[in-house]
Amino acid sequence: MNMSLFLRCLVVALAWPSVPVLAAADLSGIDMEPGLWHLNVQMDIPGQPTQAAEAKPMASNVCLRPTEVAKLVIPANAPCQVEIPEVARQRLRIKLRCDQGGLHTAGEGIMVFNGRNLSSALVIQTAAPYAMTIKQTMTGKYLGPCPDNVPTGSTPLKPYGK
Repeated sequence: MNMSLFLRCLVVALAWPSVPVLAAADLSGIDMEPGLWHLNVQMDIPGQPTQAAEAKPMASNVCLRPTEVAKLVIPANAPCQVEIPEVARQRLRIKLRCDQGGLHTAGEGIMVFNGRNLSSALVIQTAAPYAMTIKQTMTGKYLGPCPDNVPTGSTPLKPYGK
């Protein structure tokens, strides 16, 4: 697998929120307004020019409840294990480990909640032969109640302007 293909796969796997594989954690007490959220995700990938598709910010409007914030960690069916060793009203600490086809990644991050705003920072280490440190940041802003015809859950993020 060449480096460009590896990076594209990694960005898709880590930046598209969806249903994750999670360790059991009670997220119901998080300080987060349930409803429609606008999310912005930025990946900092070493060696990637800022104009590369992998480096451009991605955005999405998503209907979420506090119990669903873990959907922002990894995509559905990802070969990852997620641990949430710390849950507080305004903060989650997250650890993840993914193994697929000889590619190994591990990461740790924090999500911070303040009612109608959220932010997160995740640092991901990839193992050889593509060893590098990738940083992902996300911000979110509450937009209002979810429309009646929109189920809660995630939608794929799209680069700005697309």
